[in-house]
Amino acid sequence: MERAHRLQHPLSKQISLVLFGLAELGSGDVTAAKSWFDEVRGWQERERILMDWIWRLPLQFGITELCLAQGDMRSARVEAEHSISLTAATAERTWQALAHYQRARIACADRDKGHAEREIRLALTLVQNYEIPLAAWRVHALAAEVFDDSSHRNHAEEVIHRLAGSLPDRDQLKETFLSSALAMRHTSRGRSARVLS
Repeated sequence: MERAHRLQHPLSKQISLVLFGLAELGSGDVTAAKSWFDEVRGWQERERILMDWIWRLPLQFGITELCLAQGDMRSARVEAEHSISLTAATAERTWQALAHYQRARIACADRDKGHAEREIRLALTLVQNYEIPLAAWRVHALAAEVFDDSSHRNHAEEVIHRLAGSLPDRDQLKETFLSSALAMRHTSRGRSARVLS
């Protein structure tokens, strides 16, 4: 962010805002995440800059995740529909798959098994036809729960290990990926039956 300010590069500033928001959300600070997301969303509504559209996709993902984290399901549904519309206008398969993943999560929260299964199938089609690991591990992990199918859990773990393997040894992000694979193995067993019950 400091470098973006020094260089007076607006897109880099927006990228930094989105990444800060996603990082805060990932660490559980929804108030800080909302502040970052509101800032960049407000900026994008006031002023368009070259290539800002590509950062609307992760921003929209983050905003939907924020609503889910806050338990605001009404807003989550609205934001998820916006994600579907935004991603459908692009060839960005990662964000398309993640938009369906989010709709599936909302359907799970609503106890709507049929809708959850349809959305997961749409997301699975994308992750099986394209090399999009950032979406694949999430989609397969949720599919393991929705379909009560350990092969999806195994696939999610494989993707996480592949992502972790692309990072240097002793990298903190690598350890985070490996920890999530281990946590998935221990917490998702038996959980799938409860997802839509």
